[in-house]
Amino acid sequence: MPNIRFTKKAVDAIEHPTSGQVLYRDNQLRGFGLRVGALSKVYFAEG
Repeated sequence: MPNIRFTKKAVDAIEHPTSGQVLYRDNQLRGFGLRVGALSKVYFAEG
């Protein structure tokens, strides 16, 4: 699970995988992540 700092530029640069999903977590905001699928990018928060 890659860790990156979420900025608009960084999120826009993430490419969609051909199949499945990749989860990214924010370096600075604990519990905040991004799920990148073949067709979408969806933010999520964990408590």
